Parts: sequence; C-alpha cells; structure tokens
Amino acid sequence: MASNAVKSLHELAEAARHELMQCQFALDDAAAPRERIFLDRLIDRFVRLPSPIRLWKLHRARKHRAAARELIARLHTKLHDTASLGRHNADLWMTIMRGVDALSTSRWLNTDALGKADVAPARATVHIILGDLSEVVGHLHELQWPGEAPSSS
Repeated sequence: MASNAVKSLHELAEAARHELMQCQFALDDAAAPRERIFLDRLIDRFVRLPSPIRLWKLHRARKHRAAARELIARLHTKLHDTASLGRHNADLWMTIMRGVDALSTSRWLNTDALGKADVAPARATVHIILGDLSEVVGHLHELQWPGEAPSSS
C-alpha cells in the first residue's frame, strides 16, 4: 500500500511538471516574434484586437496552467491526507510538504488572467515554479518507505 502511495504522489508531481512545461512552451511560442500574415494586417486596420494566433497561444498556456494548478492541488491534498502516517524520513517529508505548500499558494498559478503584457513575467515565473517542482519530484524520489528500505545483507 505504501509503495502505491509513493508512486501516485510521484506521478502527480510528474504530471504537474509536464503541464507546467507545456505552459512554458506555449508562453515561449506567444513571446516569439513571428511574421505577420494578411489576416493580422486586416484585423489591425479595422479592429484593435490582439493577434488571433497569439490569443490561441495564450489560451493554451492558460489551459496548461489550470491543469498544473489542479494537479498541484491534488498532490497537496494527498500529501496532507497521508501526513498522519508514521514516517521514517521526517525531515525529507517536511521538506516535501513545505515545497508543495509553497507551490499550492502561488499567486501566479491561482490567477485566471494571462494577457500579452504578462508573457515575459509569466515565463520567468514558470521557470522558477518548474525548478521548485523539480526539487519536490527529486525529494519524492528519495523518500523511502518502511517496506522499501534497502536490506543490509
């Protein structure tokens, strides 16, 4: 039972990291300069709207950010649900808990808006959050459960 708990915690953290990486790719696409097409020029001439392609890329980034937010919330809940069980690696466990608590309270993850002006700061924020989440994944990988301790033969 304990190994399934570790596996599911690790899988949740990996899935959240994957969604944040997809969000980062979408933000990088939205920030990249591109050649303007005829439709962009036509829209600029008659209506002052952002580029439809940039809007689509920002929509993708918001979608992946929302998925990552949900996965981190599930990871946070699952960690708190299993925190009452006896842990041999209490220091490592508390490090994981603090890391996930910090991720779950991220203001950037919990906002819904993401506009053209937010792309540059969002790219830096995603980079920081990905680093923190990678540390949590590494700590989860190191976590040893009582039944999985290496045997001393």
